[in-house]
Amino acid sequence: MNGVMPNAARGIQINKSGFKICATNYVFANSAAAAYQDCSSFELPMPISGSYGFTKDGDGTVTLSGAYTAGDIVVANGTLHIAATASFPAGQNISVAAGASLIAHQSLDGFNVSGAGTVERVLDPLVVTYDDSTHTATAIARGSSYQIPEGVTQPISFSESVALPLHVAPARQEVLTVAAGAADLSADDFVDATEKTYGLPKTSFTVEKDGAGVQHVYLTIRPVVVSKATFPANVGINGNAETWSNGSAAQEGFDYLITNTVNGIENVAFAGDSLTIANADVYSREHSTISSATIYPGNTLRQNDSSGGGRWTVTGNICIAGEYGGSKYLTFQARYKGGYHRLSANLSGAGPLKLVGAGVDAGIVGGHPLGSPQLYGDNSAYLGRMYVTYSDNNRTEYDGTPFGFNSVDALGGALDEFKFDSLELNRYSMMCPAESMTFSTENRGIYGSGPFGFDVTNGVTFRVGVPIRMASDMYKHGGGDLLLGGAISFGADGAGASGTCYVREGGIGALADTAVAGLDVVFSNGTKIILSPEATLANGFTGVSFEPADAAVSVSVAGGSSALAGEKFTAVIATVPTSAGDLSSRFELEEIKGFTGTIVTESVTEGDIPCTRYSAKYSHSGLVIIFK
Repeated sequence: MNGVMPNAARGIQINKSGFKICATNYVFANSAAAAYQDCSSFELPMPISGSYGFTKDGDGTVTLSGAYTAGDIVVANGTLHIAATASFPAGQNISVAAGASLIAHQSLDGFNVSGAGTVERVLDPLVVTYDDSTHTATAIARGSSYQIPEGVTQPISFSESVALPLHVAPARQEVLTVAAGAADLSADDFVDATEKTYGLPKTSFTVEKDGAGVQHVYLTIRPVVVSKATFPANVGINGNAETWSNGSAAQEGFDYLITNTVNGIENVAFAGDSLTIANADVYSREHSTISSATIYPGNTLRQNDSSGGGRWTVTGNICIAGEYGGSKYLTFQARYKGGYHRLSANLSGAGPLKLVGAGVDAGIVGGHPLGSPQLYGDNSAYLGRMYVTYSDNNRTEYDGTPFGFNSVDALGGALDEFKFDSLELNRYSMMCPAESMTFSTENRGIYGSGPFGFDVTNGVTFRVGVPIRMASDMYKHGGGDLLLGGAISFGADGAGASGTCYVREGGIGALADTAVAGLDVVFSNGTKIILSPEATLANGFTGVSFEPADAAVSVSVAGGSSALAGEKFTAVIATVPTSAGDLSSRFELEEIKGFTGTIVTESVTEGDIPCTRYSAKYSHSGLVIIFK
């Protein structure tokens, strides 16, 4: 069960070693059926005695809130809470393993805490009596000994949530008084823990000291206006008297909550101080600005239908609410053939973002067959995952969703731990960098859950330094160059043996053997292998074939003669089984001024398989004069 365990008057006595307290999800099976039981978070309020201690196991949470005298504690997994009501003997030993955490709701002075895990000190909320009908709070009083530990914040919570809408903010509410003589407090010492409606209303703290030295803590609540009807077509995001609960169009001084469909945002900036969107679809037209918005997963920002163009931009600052692994997305959809829907807003938050391409016949002729969702903002503060797909399954490698971006920061910020699916591509979605860049953001990966690839424009070089996991085929389109440097893995679980990449246009190169190990590369005629002086390759490509069978590829050095240092340069192209025959004639070295290039072969054995290693060897040509 979850919650507080009953029978607190009964105790637990640990009289043998090896005792564990587990918190996780269980499946109990019997001959009739399997029953799921959630035991991921529970509290033990009873006394626990003995001398053998226990190990906290499982990825869930256990809270100790009674008298504990049972010996050493090891937090091996998940989280152990020490409640403010719990008592322990002096010198209590607690070891916290790496990846586990200890959260103390009381001072840890007198404890002996060790280990590489996380240890956090928190304070339980101060609950302030609040009457929502009169918008009044009854302040809590504390004596001169009251203090907040350094680096810790004091949560303050109203006894009931503030109902919305709240058209006129009540006078600021006094929530706490601290007698004279106490340490000075500041607004940063407090956090509002009151239950919110989509994060609203927004609040702020202030602290004032009167002439007698008494400190007064105030909570100021901002007014909130709520949408009450679907926005008529072309009214715009600022609405009118009929769309908002206060009977006025959006204006400064208010925070706004939309829970209804908005049919058109057209060449306008949102006039309110902030906007929260929940359970609503928003259709944008042309250029629109949302200066400060929080959008919850489950909503959609899409291009409105129109025959007047298909290149529209949303700017501003948008926080995507939620957690990294959430099942719902904020969907950003491009709907014009040959056009784009550009999200130039700066993203933050951790909720999931879905980028969708869709073709709409709206008088658009030429260009890409689908609309392109694009990220052109500084999203380095965004800690969520992105999923790029198309609105149905009937796609090919030539008409999948083109996903455009203009910088590495557009792809999100560094994460605390590695996420292989931080950018998931499906249904022939193609990454389309607008300019040369290196994608190596810490702890982010690319996951091809369905057919996916890279469409790199001629003249652009896209270096991929993050790991790639392939659960389907990969494609390379466009005349530009793709250089792979992150470790590659295969299958939905990353445990597969190999995968296939089809190079249809432009060039592809390896910056590390781990980036192409197990990758079978099929080269179309006229494509190119890029050798990079920055790479240290022992094997290069390990699976090479051609389509058609008599096709040949050119081999070039990134940067040309300016990249070659010294008089000689040798780089591995590929190491393939000897059974594939002699491929020397299939690799055509591009000319580099001042150098002579040749294909060199070498017989090697890889995993007991006879192989041929093909390398490109360059040396200075013509007369060489050496001065000593």
